[in-house]
Parts: sequence; C-alpha cells; structure tokens
Amino acid sequence: MKKLILLSLLSLNIHASVNYDQLSQLKEAIYLAFDELKPDSSHSLSINQKVGDLESYWWDLDIVHASYSGVEQDGLFSHNIFLFGGFARLDGMTLDGLALTACHEIGHGIGGLPLKVNGKTMEGQADYYATQTCLPILFKYLKQADELSTDPYIEYFCKSHTDYSYCQRAMTALESEIFFFSYLGDETSFEERSTEVVTELNTSETYYPSAQCRLDTSMNGIFGLARPTCWFPKN
Repeated sequence: MKKLILLSLLSLNIHASVNYDQLSQLKEAIYLAFDELKPDSSHSLSINQKVGDLESYWWDLDIVHASYSGVEQDGLFSHNIFLFGGFARLDGMTLDGLALTACHEIGHGIGGLPLKVNGKTMEGQADYYATQTCLPILFKYLKQADELSTDPYIEYFCKSHTDYSYCQRAMTALESEIFFFSYLGDETSFEERSTEVVTELNTSETYYPSAQCRLDTSMNGIFGLARPTCWFPKN
C-alpha cells in the first residue's frame, strides 16, 4: 500500500517546482505572517539575505538545502532563513511545500521549547510549530497556487478536522516533504506511523528524528495532537 500511495504522489507532483516569482510572493507573505508570529517588536526576520549586489545569490545555488541562523545582541533578536534555489526547484516541491519549510526554519528561532544545546528550537519542535502555529497564519497571506491532493487518505484524515480547508491544504503541502524525504533516501507515507519510543530528549545540535517520525510530527501539528513519542518523551 505504501508504494501505491507514493506512486500516486509521483503522478500528481513529479513536474512541480517553485519558480523565482513564486519565491518572491512567498517572501512577502512570510514577512506579513512573521509580524503576527514574532513574540514582540525586538524580533526581526531576513529571508535570503542579500550578498553584495546579488539579489538572487541564494536562488542561483543548486544546492538542495534550507537553513536558519539567529543572533541576539543588546536585547534584539535577528532571525535569518535561507531557501536555496536547488531546494525550491526540486522535483515534487510546491509553493505550499516551500512555505512549510520556511515555517520550519522560522520555528528554529521562535518555535519554543524544547531547545538544542545551541539554544535553537529542536528539529521535532520546529516541525510541530510549522504546521500547528506558523502555516495557518502564513496561508492567510499566501494565495493558493497548487492543486489540492486527491489522495484518499487526506480526505479520510481531514473530514473530521475543524478547518477542512486548512487541513487539506496543509496535508497537500506535506506531500512535498514526502518527496524531499524520498530524495534523501527515506520512504514515508501518511498511513504509516513511527514505532520508535524515546525515554529522553536528544538535544544534540546534529540530531534529527527519523523521516517517518518527522512526518508524524507535522501531521500531529495539523490535527492538534500531542507531539509523538518517537522524539518527545511521554512524561
């Protein structure tokens, strides 16, 4: 069944990718959303910080990557996220999928506890924050550009959600995450669940939950469920 679902996703999105104009639209929407998301006026955000005179420096890089960096000085918090062109142009990437990644990166700065030893929000918490808190606000400012998925599992999961439209759009965005995990060599699907159970937090700077665990976490954020025990200890 898992392979059949993955094949249906491939047929839906294999030619999808994000162009530069769409990235510009996304950046405008993120700035508007961040004004609502930031804890207070001491926090600021920069997206794909300009390098010299090169406006499209990060877009021109074919590296499949997105990242976050943050600096606190004199009570002012500067957050920087980077969405590389190679990541946006990845087969299966959509505008909403890239929005999901942007929310994850923002989550490293303002996503809350638990934190890594370097003071950034942990990967699992950034995933949870992205779908539970950030994406609903970002979608208010980002016009829907992608076709919504016809995956029957999305219909099944979302029919009982209090906000069906958000659920369907957010779950469709997660299909891009499934493609990204596949690019990394990890097969994930909506109908599976991670069987991992941790007893303590791994706060290492380099720790990432498994791909299925991360997908589970993102889904739990959409549905307002608890953070899964594949990375977050029950007690």
